[in-house]
Parts: sequence; C-alpha cells; structure tokens
Amino acid sequence: MISVLISSFNTDVSILVRDLSHQLKSVHSVWEILIHDNGTDELVRKTVREGIVNQDYIRYYSNETSSSRSASRNWLAKKAQYEYLLFMDADAGMVSENFISLYLQSASKEKVIVGGTAYRLLRPKDDQLLRWKYGRLREAIPASKRNQSPWNSFSSFNFLIHKDIAMKIPFDESIQEYGHEDTLLGMEFKNWCIPVIHIANPLFHDGLDNSRVFLEKSRTAVRTLALLIQKGKVDEDITLFRYYHYIKKARLVLFMRWIFSLSKPLLEKQILSSQPSIQLFDLYRLLYLCSLKP
Repeated sequence: MISVLISSFNTDVSILVRDLSHQLKSVHSVWEILIHDNGTDELVRKTVREGIVNQDYIRYYSNETSSSRSASRNWLAKKAQYEYLLFMDADAGMVSENFISLYLQSASKEKVIVGGTAYRLLRPKDDQLLRWKYGRLREAIPASKRNQSPWNSFSSFNFLIHKDIAMKIPFDESIQEYGHEDTLLGMEFKNWCIPVIHIANPLFHDGLDNSRVFLEKSRTAVRTLALLIQKGKVDEDITLFRYYHYIKKARLVLFMRWIFSLSKPLLEKQILSSQPSIQLFDLYRLLYLCSLKP
C-alpha cells in the first residue's frame, strides 16, 4: 500500500500523475496520489484539475497562501492513508516503466530508499545551461557512489519512506527559504541510525530554472546554510561547510570576503554565460558563504 506525495508550486503535474497512475494500476497495489499545490496560479490549478478529472484515488489540494516546502511535505505525510510514502517533486519526469515496481520491491519499514535524479541528454537553451550542467555533474550520481556516503547523499527529490519514520522524523519546518531541507533530514536519519539505501531508480528533473533564477536560489541556499552553521545544525559532511571550515581555521575568511568583493562581477558574468563553469560556480558559492561570515 503506497501513497505518492507531490509537493508543487504552480506546476502542471498532469503528465506526471498520468504516468504514475498507469504504473500504479499495473502493479495491482492499493494506492493513492496526493498533490499539494502551494502556488496561487489559478490557470495551473484549472489545468491540473482537468487533467486528473474522473481518476479515482487522486486528490488535489491547493493553498491560497504559500507555505514552505518542508511544511507542505509534512502536511502531505499526515494526510496520507497508506504505510509507504513515495515523495517526489512536481517537476519530475518518468525514466523507467518499472519505477513503481522497483520501489515496491525495495520497500522497508526500517530503511529510507532513495531513487536518485537524472537529467536528459538533450542540451537545453543557453539560459538554462547552468542548472542543467550543475544537475548532471553534482546531482545525477550513480547509486553505487551515493551509497558510499548515504546520509550526506540523501535527496528529497525522489524517495520512499515508511509512514512511521516520516512521522517520527519530519522535515524541519524552521527552514522557510530555499535550500538544505534535504541536508537536515539526511542528518536526522543519521542521528536516529535510520539506514538510507540508494538504488538506481531515478526520475528526470525537468523543471530547469533559467540561470539567473538558479543563481539567486543558490545564493538563498548559501544564506540558509550560513544560518544552520550559526545554529550548529550541520557538520563537515556538508562539502561547502567543510571547505569553509578549513578557510576559517586558517583565518582567511576576511581575505576570501575581499576576494569575493573584487571577483563577484566577473564570476557572475562567467556563470551566467553560454559556457558556465561549475567549478567557478562552486567557488562563487564558497566565497559568498565567506562573505556572510557565519
């Protein structure tokens, strides 16, 4: 018995729901799909409602006011009526026709199962290249490699969890802005000694932000990380924090802040170009974290 939970923000999930429904019906399991839309775009709501009309076991909820991604996911988990919860983002696309059956074969009451993220091979438009290249290099990681650091590699984009665990270890709703809810949840699983198992069962990440939007989201995520560092909620399993910690121990934070003030325009110009360097993007985020001096 499985509840598929999709947290959305002004995203048309009709095709995703259609593909999921087809697979769920074919495995002869008891199931439901719950969608929670945090957005306020009435046209998107109308499109989704029309796309799922007359389909049993599918429920669509929408908010007049937006809530955080963590709050939305926790709300869906409480609404779900079945024992296994399959979380996924709304901008996902199906990779395999065996997606549901692979998860059901791997389901465990004691473990969290993470399927992974994939990106399409077709090169997107130039103004989406930063997000696409970053995803392919930093997120589309084989399960064998993710299992080498299972908690640190946790991603909420696509994972299966027993409801008892989800109720005991919910998403941290203190994170109101973009970024690092995955980080905290993975660390909580580690603290509670909940095994995280990575399998080769990805979804495509199809919702590619344009480069300027992704850059601003990344800056927001760095600010979120800075707050978590101040609160002592993260450790050196987080790569960006680990490098920041080295710099801080060497007493070079102010120097790096100065470097950032000088290099910021040039770095942003390169990052937003038609040939973005992900290595320079990593450097930009590290320098920005130093500029915040958490």
